[in-house]
Amino acid sequence: MHILKFLVALATTIGLIVLLGRSYHRGQPAQMVINEAGDTTWTPNTEQFIPPMGKLLSPSHGFWQNAEGKVPNLSTSLSHPYLSGPVQVQYDDRLVPHIFASNTKDALFAQGYVTASLRLWQMEFQTHAAGGRLAEILGTTQTLRDILVQRDQYMRRLGLPWSAQRAVEQWAKDPKRYQAMDDYAAGVNAYIESLGYHDLPLFYKLQDYRPEAWTPLKTALLLKYMGYMLTNKEHDF
Repeated sequence: MHILKFLVALATTIGLIVLLGRSYHRGQPAQMVINEAGDTTWTPNTEQFIPPMGKLLSPSHGFWQNAEGKVPNLSTSLSHPYLSGPVQVQYDDRLVPHIFASNTKDALFAQGYVTASLRLWQMEFQTHAAGGRLAEILGTTQTLRDILVQRDQYMRRLGLPWSAQRAVEQWAKDPKRYQAMDDYAAGVNAYIESLGYHDLPLFYKLQDYRPEAWTPLKTALLLKYMGYMLTNKEHDF
């Protein structure tokens, strides 16, 4: 009897871990229905995205870890196999980082690392927006997918992904310039690789998504998107 209780408890525990440790969709997306008269109607959209609640609510790894203190815990020295020497980062009273390195390669790596540590989700969101890929990470329900696919199609027709790719091709013609892009990307990726689940910004946990590796193409997409945001209006104040 004791063995049976143990097995039931063990099976229940494993089931809860599996159930709460993965994301899933609840309900149904809107569906087209043709009635007896031949008229087309749509059933209501009840689909909801449920993040992995076990991980999200975990005191040691979940959203509790995203609560900020009065002063963020920011690294003032960087150590990584990519670096050829020590790098120091000084934050002023406005939390603006000032990087001190012995050469440009290390400084660019540190720039990527520091920028990602402060703005990782913003960087990724904007590059997905510019590349026409928002539906990939935000399209968690049918309603959101329908909206975002239209927006992604617009950005692709506008030509931002194509323009960014052409920029990378031009950078590649100058090895020194392209190396700078690689150094910056290596810094961003070093920060991404240092993140465990408990370190991820809150939105990644809500979407059950991990950040992609950074590339020179993403840098170009970010620059193109900045240009688009600054010039896409017909008039300024």
